[in-house]
Amino acid sequence: MKPCQSPYWFFICSIFLFCYGCKKDKIVSNVLMPVKNMAPIANAGDNLLVIWPDNEAYLDGRASKDSDGTIISYKWVRISGPSLCLIEDSTASATRVSELIEGTYVFELTVTDDKGSSSRARLQIRIQPDQNYKFDTTIIYQASNPHPDTSGFWLANIVTEWGSYQSFNISALGGVDTSNIKVFRQIGSPINYPWRELSYVTDFRVGVAVPLYGGVFTISGETISVGIGIIGPPVVTIYLRIMIKK
Repeated sequence: MKPCQSPYWFFICSIFLFCYGCKKDKIVSNVLMPVKNMAPIANAGDNLLVIWPDNEAYLDGRASKDSDGTIISYKWVRISGPSLCLIEDSTASATRVSELIEGTYVFELTVTDDKGSSSRARLQIRIQPDQNYKFDTTIIYQASNPHPDTSGFWLANIVTEWGSYQSFNISALGGVDTSNIKVFRQIGSPINYPWRELSYVTDFRVGVAVPLYGGVFTISGETISVGIGIIGPPVVTIYLRIMIKK
């Protein structure tokens, strides 16, 4: 019997071929199996409660992480809630959002890693009135420039600046210290500016310049008089909100 025909030799050759085949399969497996990318985990932070007249908050996504790579981009968007708001830098990991009004906002953060995978997270920001105010009323009126062709001065070909001066009798103001009174204004249609707080002054005269991005108010007894600087068309709708602390 030849050596290669013996049962013993056949057994040895079978063991060798089996071991070689396993090693070869392992090598091929290591070469062909790609490493799966793990998507980043977006973290938009905790829900927030803001007490009006505060009207800004901070969006912070810096707790987002990527276990096997690097987050290379952030994107903040408003998903729902009042349309009025301003995200300072929508591509920053942390940024400020301002011009918020009463209501509930939902913001969404999308993070993307260096391999193109992304994930999303949301947070809710609720704006509610300060419960420390015993009186809270909003007056809506229309203001018109009495001399649209001559009052104020031209800042551009289609934009003018002028002042609206109005007085209102509100019995709740009688005897209240002015330090406990807050007054805000919003110049509405057709401009729709954000809410701005008015500054208290002891007195003012009609026709005197008033701060453009806010205004002034004074109180005499139960009468409040307001002067509001306006850029825009000769007729606007104004929302005046008056609040008195408890």
